[in-house]
Amino acid sequence: MKRQIIFYTFVLALLALAVPSRMAAQQPSDERPMWAAGFQVGVGGMVPTSSLSDDLKACALFAGGLTGEWNNLRLKAGIAYAQPSFKNDNPYGVFDSQGP
Repeated sequence: MKRQIIFYTFVLALLALAVPSRMAAQQPSDERPMWAAGFQVGVGGMVPTSSLSDDLKACALFAGGLTGEWNNLRLKAGIAYAQPSFKNDNPYGVFDSQGP
């Protein structure tokens, strides 16, 4: 599993270096381009703090997003995904007549 994560991290890093993050229409150098587009990808970590660290473990975080710009209007859309595992078998503290 760790080898797969390292491999996909390496592939994403190569993609980020190989593809330009900002493509713009050809304009004279003294003007701002009328439109622009870009994307982002990333890998990081999620570390629960405070009382969350009692119930959740740290995990890897994967993120991606798109950016579009037209004149002075900039739109960004992004998403991040992480799936921590539970340390505590009963994180919500729910008990019934048989126990947790």
